Amino acid sequence: MIKRKERLFSIIVAFSILVSILAGAFIPGVFSTKVYADEEEDTVGAEKYCEPFYYVVQSNDTAKIVGFNSSLFMNGGDLIVPSTLDGHRVDIIAKGAINDTNTFTSIKFEEGVRIIEDRAFYRSRCGGTIEFPSSLEKIGSEAFYMNTRLKGITIPPTVKSVGSHAFYLCALCEVVYYDTTTVADNAFEMTKSVTMLHYEGPVQPPTTEPDPPTTEPDPPTTDPVQPPTTDPVQPPTTDPNPTGTPVPLPIDDAAFGEFIDRLYKVALNRDSEPEGKAYWLNAVINQGFTGADCARFFLLDAPEFMNRNLPDDQFVETLYQTFFGRASEADGKAYWLGRLASGASKADLVNDFIESTEWCNICAQYGVRPGALYHKATIPNPKAEKFATRLYTCCLKRDPEADGLQYWALALTNLEASGYQAAKLFFESPEFMGFNTSNEEYLTRLYTTFMGREPESDGFAYWLSQLNGGANRADVLTLFAGSPEFAAICREYGMNVGL
Repeated sequence: MIKRKERLFSIIVAFSILVSILAGAFIPGVFSTKVYADEEEDTVGAEKYCEPFYYVVQSNDTAKIVGFNSSLFMNGGDLIVPSTLDGHRVDIIAKGAINDTNTFTSIKFEEGVRIIEDRAFYRSRCGGTIEFPSSLEKIGSEAFYMNTRLKGITIPPTVKSVGSHAFYLCALCEVVYYDTTTVADNAFEMTKSVTMLHYEGPVQPPTTEPDPPTTEPDPPTTDPVQPPTTDPVQPPTTDPNPTGTPVPLPIDDAAFGEFIDRLYKVALNRDSEPEGKAYWLNAVINQGFTGADCARFFLLDAPEFMNRNLPDDQFVETLYQTFFGRASEADGKAYWLGRLASGASKADLVNDFIESTEWCNICAQYGVRPGALYHKATIPNPKAEKFATRLYTCCLKRDPEADGLQYWALALTNLEASGYQAAKLFFESPEFMGFNTSNEEYLTRLYTTFMGREPESDGFAYWLSQLNGGANRADVLTLFAGSPEFAAICREYGMNVGL
């Protein structure tokens, strides 16, 4: 396995900065995402900062935004992408520059921005609208992927291409675009509505850069339900040093606790203390920390680990134990030591190990989000498997078939579906539609699926009157998914509700 990874890392070494920064790093009080990838223009000079953006100056004296200080938006706010930064016209928003941010009220681009690259706003959430400039020519693949709170966008006729999954699962979004724009078939998949208008005025000449092909695999043909989508992960914004009294936990999840104990043992070579363990449990359960967030702190930022002052060979061995759960092999260890000797930082190695299937599988065993961007677990989380089984029995009233259960358990493990998204797709599956359920039966299955119980008479009568009066079934399902009972069910199985 490690030899295959070595070949992979030798291919993507030019993107090591992208991988390390996309994975994130703690700076006290600040969490920023700095990315260099797929350069449209040659850059000159060092990275610069003009609040709240990190940018580089391109050879044509324009600015390319490559990162973002999300700590300034912890309490929400409108994001305005200006026309200039320090006198340089803003030309490009780079891949991953403003990803995994959950607090924008709206996003507005001033005139000048020409290209929004792939995954530029990947899994960031905007609760209102996005205003695009007439200077915009291209929106890349997965540029606004999983912007589940976005309400509406109008894509100007100057935009020549919209890439695959550019607005995937923007479920509340009403999209308007013009027939002058070349749109990938799945660019607006699972959005609320899409309207194409005819444009009669002049448009700018098209860009020469083609859209990259999508790499998202098709779901298994044996599964009765449509493929799920990715649930966003909120990047941590708090200082990871535990101070004072730990925040009380609403639950004591044994699997999460075992994950934290493992990090203490492997990284710090000791057992966890109650206060520290409580802090990290709270970070994982209540603050959205991923396994990668925890591992980075333990191996890169924790004073106790730094005071161990491990030589390079022992540091690499610790990486193997942390991320692969085993001792190193000679060839692999020599490769990583060579990386360090040639100038790679320890943070580079940590981020490379995070991008491994082995790490994803270890996190899956404990029900923890791995935090890897390019790899997925191949072993389903047992809780996800139980949650998927429950959907089969509650919604479809049957036991799952092996292939379908494996598919859904992995989708839930890898955050490709939230609890709500998976349940909704089961109710929208051809198999369920083929039941032709009455309103009474449909409502009963909503109760068992989303509330874990049989309906009470008063509540059942109320919802039945709503359905019989013409209420949309999908709307009623969404209301059930927003119930405290379903939140508790999702919590029991380690799922995000994902509304």
